[in-house]
Amino acid sequence: MPFILMFMTMLIIVVGLQFIIRGQRKQAAGKPARYFQWLGYSLIAMSLLLIFMGVLQVYDEAQHAIGH
Repeated sequence: MPFILMFMTMLIIVVGLQFIIRGQRKQAAGKPARYFQWLGYSLIAMSLLLIFMGVLQVYDEAQHAIGH
């Protein structure tokens, strides 16, 4: 199950990078493309937040011992 979540997170990061690159290319062509860049940065920030939350959950499980 964790491998599926890691794959999904990496997929979100890759899509975010594609949106950032697409926005930069459109901006270089003289078209307004702030929306693509904003969407890409938001996807990357959300995936980093999900990674952080997952690490906290794993760390919390490791602290509890049987019989606690």
